[in-house]
Amino acid sequence: MIKVKEEIKKNNFYIKKSLGQNFLIDENILSKIIKEIYIHDKTLTIEIGPGLGNLTEKLVENSNYTIAIEKDKSLENIINKNIKQNNFKLIIEDFLKSDLNNVLSNFTNEGFDIKKYKILFVSNLPYYITQKIIMKIITSDIQFETLTVMIQKEVSDRIFAKPYTKDYGILTLFVQYYSIPKFLFNVSRNSFFPVPNVDSSLIQFAKKNDKEKLPLDEEKKLIQIIKASFAQRRKTLINSLYNELHIDKNTIKEILNKININENVRAEELTLEHFKILSKEIKK
Repeated sequence: MIKVKEEIKKNNFYIKKSLGQNFLIDENILSKIIKEIYIHDKTLTIEIGPGLGNLTEKLVENSNYTIAIEKDKSLENIINKNIKQNNFKLIIEDFLKSDLNNVLSNFTNEGFDIKKYKILFVSNLPYYITQKIIMKIITSDIQFETLTVMIQKEVSDRIFAKPYTKDYGILTLFVQYYSIPKFLFNVSRNSFFPVPNVDSSLIQFAKKNDKEKLPLDEEKKLIQIIKASFAQRRKTLINSLYNELHIDKNTIKEILNKININENVRAEELTLEHFKILSKEIKK
């Protein structure tokens, strides 16, 4: 296991709070993560934000091949010095700006048959971009098997929130639409260095196949309706949709009556299935 504090001191590395750098130092948690990822034959793991390489080290040991994408260029020499195996590649790039299809194309161009691999995404996510990274992966056209992420516990609570609660909202519904989320376990803030101000949770997402989703035009309408409905979440659904999308109030009222939903309903009271029906009727 890479000794994080020693590596930081030895390499004169400066932790960047702006990049949300909190490095996992608990070996028991690292081992638990590896067990939950379910690495098997012909596994390609793509790690986002490897940091100093503690989890990366274990991924390389267990995967057929590991690609790590790291934004902080000052970590490049440290990671490459610690992880020298042939089944590892480090890409220095901002993941949010990276072209995942291009990453996989390059993998294929290097002589690997991507069709024979099961793709697993793994990350200890910087809290400030958690939602963006999750959404980039689960909405991509890449057929990955699972996405396993360490995220701020508060974000985990939002992902698994139920209707009628303050945590329930756009993220909850988007994640439900594109994937099947699974809670794995909570992680104490003391498992990291430096110690963050919050605890974390390990979550795993399985991507839904195309048959489980709506046709593209209906999907776009659904996303638009959900965003507009929660734009002013304390207002009634009728007022939100009127204010955001300028849909006639009487039209919305008629649709709600037709699908047996109270006309004074707020967005946080509706399930994903409700929104699908509502979106379909509005599209008509």
